[in-house]
Amino acid sequence: MPTRPRVFVPPVFQTARARRAPDRRASATARGYDYRWQKFAKQFLEDPAHRLCAVCLANGKTEPATQVDHIVPFARGGEKYDVRNCQGLCDIHHAQKTRRGE
Repeated sequence: MPTRPRVFVPPVFQTARARRAPDRRASATARGYDYRWQKFAKQFLEDPAHRLCAVCLANGKTEPATQVDHIVPFARGGEKYDVRNCQGLCDIHHAQKTRRGE
C-alpha cells in the first residue's frame, strides 16, 4: 500500500530533539540506569551537599546540579551507588564530560 510522502519541515520549525544528532548509545535502561538508579539520583540531588554543579562551584559559579555523574564510570569499574563516586553536574558540564567519553 502506498504511503504519503513525508512533509518537509524547515529546521527552524523542528524541535530541538529533531535537530539533535541521533544518540547511538543503548537506552538508559540497557546501560543500567533503572528505577533504583532514578531513586538514588533523586535523593543524591536533593542532598544539600550535592545541589550545586561541582565544576561550576570549582569555577566560582553557583549553578544547580541537574545530573548525577559517576567520577569513575561504573562501566569502567566505579561503584554505581557509592556517593563518594558521584558528583552533581549541570546539564552543560555533564554533556561535555559525556562527549569526552569520561
